[in-house]
Amino acid sequence: MAVGKLGKVGNSLVVRIPAAIARALDLREGEELRINQRDHEIIVSSARSRMAAMLATVPEDYEKGEWGTGPAVGAEVFE
Repeated sequence: MAVGKLGKVGNSLVVRIPAAIARALDLREGEELRINQRDHEIIVSSARSRMAAMLATVPEDYEKGEWGTGPAVGAEVFE
């Protein structure tokens, strides 16, 4: 758990996200976040969908097509 402080920009309060957490979640300056309140908690999450985040990691020169996963083993083999 990280502990931070509130700052102020204009009439709004801001929360600083520690660099280690921002790197781990691949957050960028200006990125939209969801902010929700539940009881006495503030819940902050990325507005990006998980799929969009995963697709963003695919290189532009990725060659699409079929690919093998190796020989079938175990219960996934159907007769």
